[in-house]
Amino acid sequence: MAGVTLARVRFLRPHALQLNTRNITKRDYGAFALRHRTERKRVSTPAYSVPRSTSGTVARLCMVLVLLVVGGCARSNESSCPDGLDQFVRYELFMGRSGPGGEVVDDAVWETFLRDTVTPRFPDGLTVLDAQGQWRDGDGVVQRERSKLLVILALPDDGATSRIDETIGEYKRRFSQESVLLVVEDTCVAFE
Repeated sequence: MAGVTLARVRFLRPHALQLNTRNITKRDYGAFALRHRTERKRVSTPAYSVPRSTSGTVARLCMVLVLLVVGGCARSNESSCPDGLDQFVRYELFMGRSGPGGEVVDDAVWETFLRDTVTPRFPDGLTVLDAQGQWRDGDGVVQRERSKLLVILALPDDGATSRIDETIGEYKRRFSQESVLLVVEDTCVAFE
């Protein structure tokens, strides 16, 4: 049976609902009335006035409503796997093996990094694939390099994200890499 992949939405920075209200004074309304004067009616009092205590209450109620809606959406993904499949998070790390002077991560060095750095952080299992990566550099020239694709499945909320970040940091530091491409997605899996 094929697994079902679910998209994960990750907010990079907190979002806040901003409700902009203010008291409308007679002077404000007077300026409005002068711009929009009608022949039949002369209005000399404000159309409405929102006390500050009410506007704060409205803002808090709107925030609670937004949090409930967003929270409900987040919880709906937890149980969205079909029967017989379990919710996991799939991490894919694309790790280049070249540096400015050529290949810096040969097979023996990769095996040492896998044994000493990756496996202790993910003892339950992982997959390593050989890959061929390419990208366009700043001069428009297509560059190619041998790469490793590291695939890790982990249960949600088991702390894998911090261990992934540690692994990426160590790889970049040890092998002078500019970056490691990280792909994270929720997925449904079955071990049959």
